[in-house]
Amino acid sequence: MPAGATPAIIDDFNTGNSLLAAGKASEAIDKLKQVTAKLPGFAIAHMQLGQALARVNRNDEAITELELADKLSPNNQHVMAFMGQIY
Repeated sequence: MPAGATPAIIDDFNTGNSLLAAGKASEAIDKLKQVTAKLPGFAIAHMQLGQALARVNRNDEAITELELADKLSPNNQHVMAFMGQIY
């Protein structure tokens, strides 16, 4: 977890991931947006948010999040794979 990650932020991140895994992308987006607003440098949260956005066909927003995740964590293979799925 990045510096500044409080237990509440970690809880929100974990909840967002659980929602995404359960196929509840719209709900996951809300949680993950809260996380990225509080910790804008948290690459994995941006990656997960991008994946959730892609699942509800908000591809332009998904690409924006994934590009930010790539900037924060260059050459992350997971980010690249998710971007490849959208393009």
